[in-house]
Amino acid sequence: MNGRRVGRRFGAVVLGSWLCALSACRADSAEHPASTAPSASVVACGASGQPECPTQRWMKSTLQAYLRTRDFPRLQTSFSDLAAHAPAGFDGWSDLARAGAAASGNGDEAGVRKSCQECHDRHRARFRETVRAEALL
Repeated sequence: MNGRRVGRRFGAVVLGSWLCALSACRADSAEHPASTAPSASVVACGASGQPECPTQRWMKSTLQAYLRTRDFPRLQTSFSDLAAHAPAGFDGWSDLARAGAAASGNGDEAGVRKSCQECHDRHRARFRETVRAEALL
């Protein structure tokens, strides 16, 4: 058997497996609507031993890093970006991010930390339950 035929057979097996898996996913999603079924991707990140979730990774690499180095101009820009990408249904998210941007613009570290804490207190639990695995930025 030549390499080309083996490659085609392998590709057909992979494609067939993928289609089979896809059809099983569709059947499963029909039985469990998205609003009530827990998302597998929600638990695939953020916990100990798992990769960081997209927003968690972004916050650590931008907001935390810029706050730690007191890079207020970049912090201000990052908070403005966060305000513009608030997840749907999280009332007050954009306002708190804009407050963080304003505090950053004034070089007010305590104000920045306050806006972070208020946002986490208000939104963290529900964010983790509903949209944790989605990338906001």
